[in-house]
Amino acid sequence: MVAKNKKKSKAGDSQKKRRVKRKGRLRWPEDLPVDVIVLDPEGDLSNLVKLGYSVRRVLSYVPGHFRVKEYRRNRYKDPADPDRGNLIAPPPDDVMGKCRADVNLLVYVAVRKYIHHMPLHRIALEFSYAGVTIPKSTLTDWIKWIGDLLFPLKKPLREEIHKSGYIQADETRIHVKDQAKSKASGKHHLGYYWVYSDPVNKLLIFDYQEGRSRAGPSAFLEGFKGVLQTDGYAAYVGFDHTEDITQHCCWSHARRYFYDAKKRHAVYCDIVLRLIGDLYKIEQELRDEDASDDERLRQRQRKSVPILNRLKRFLETHQTEEGTLWHTAVCYTMNRWDQLMRFTENGTVEIDNNLVENRIRPIALGRKNYLFAGSHAAAKRGGMIYSLFSICILHEVNPTEWLVDVLKRIGKIPDSELHRLLPHNWKAEREATLAEAA
Repeated sequence: MVAKNKKKSKAGDSQKKRRVKRKGRLRWPEDLPVDVIVLDPEGDLSNLVKLGYSVRRVLSYVPGHFRVKEYRRNRYKDPADPDRGNLIAPPPDDVMGKCRADVNLLVYVAVRKYIHHMPLHRIALEFSYAGVTIPKSTLTDWIKWIGDLLFPLKKPLREEIHKSGYIQADETRIHVKDQAKSKASGKHHLGYYWVYSDPVNKLLIFDYQEGRSRAGPSAFLEGFKGVLQTDGYAAYVGFDHTEDITQHCCWSHARRYFYDAKKRHAVYCDIVLRLIGDLYKIEQELRDEDASDDERLRQRQRKSVPILNRLKRFLETHQTEEGTLWHTAVCYTMNRWDQLMRFTENGTVEIDNNLVENRIRPIALGRKNYLFAGSHAAAKRGGMIYSLFSICILHEVNPTEWLVDVLKRIGKIPDSELHRLLPHNWKAEREATLAEAA
C-alpha cells in the first residue's frame, strides 16, 4: 500500500508540475474599444423567434493609419489699438519647428530604429504600404533632429552615473561611414561604443569614441571616485593605480579562458571550472534569498574566500609550458588575482561584468540590421538615444510616452533641471504627481 501511495504521489506531483508550466490565457485591458459585429444565419428569418446570441471575443490589431492635422492659428487685430500688432495663437506642442511630421510620428520612427532595430529604408518601405512616401534622407533628418535635441541629457546622466560610486565598463564596435576613409580604401571606420553602467541604480550610457584607446574611458571617468569593474582589456589597467578608483575584474572572463583550454587540458580545467562554479552557486543562493549587501559580504567572506584560496593554490602548483591554452588561462587569472578577489570585500559589487555585457545587446542587434552609422556625429547621437531608451526599459518606462513628453518640454526647461527628464527621474516625478492628485 505504501508503494502505491508513493506512486500516486509522484504522479500527482508530475501533473501539478505540468499544470504550473502551462501558459496563461490571452488577456487584454477591459477598457479596450469593442466593435460589435452582428451575424445572422442565412435564409428567411422573419417568422423565427430570437432566443439570444452567443459571444466570442477576439483581439484585433490594425496597423497605424496616417492622418493629416491641419492647424489653423487664428490671427487677430485690435482696431482700437493699431500699435499693438497682430495677435496669433501659439504653435501647438506637437509640432517641432518647421518639421512636417508631428512629434508622435517622429517618436515612432525613433522607436522603430533603436528599439525594434529597423533600418530607415525598411521604415520608409513600411510607410509606403500605407500610401505615404517619405524618403530615407528625410527620416535621417528626423533622427538627427531628435538626437541633437536629446544630446544635452548626456551631462546630467554622466553625473548621476558618477555619483553611484560603482561603474561596470565594457566596449563594443560599430562600423561608421567615414567619407575620407571610404574614398581611400572603400572600407568603413571601426569605432567603439564604450558602455558605462551603474548596476545598482540601473543607469547606463553608450559613449561613442572613434578608437579603442585609453583616452575614451579616461575622459569619461575623469572625476569619478569608486569601484570600476571591467574585463582584462589593457586600456583599463592603469585605473587601478589611480588614487580614487579601485578596479575589480570579471570572473566570467577568467572562466572563459579555462573553457577554451578544456579540449586539451580537460583534467585541470574541470577542477578549476568546478571551483568557479561553486562561487557562482553561492552568488545564486544570495540572489534567491534577496540578501542585503552586508549579508552578501559576510557569506562571501565565509564561503567564497576558502574556495578562492584553494583555487589559487591549485593554479600556483600546476603550471605548464608557455604557449599552451592552459598556461594562457592561468596567466590571465593570476595576473589579475587581486582584482578578482575584491568582490569578496564589497557586498555591493557583482562577481562579474555580465550585467553590462547584457546591456550591449541592443547595439549588437541594431548593427546586424543597419550595418553602420552614417557618420561619427550620427554614431554619437545614436549612442545617446540607445542610452535613454535602455534606461526606459530597465525602469519599466514606456519609451514612446516618455520621448513624446520630453520632446515637447526639453526646449523649455533650463539646463539646471535637465536631469528631471532622464527616464527614471521622469517616472518618479510622474508617480509623485499622480499620488498627490489621488
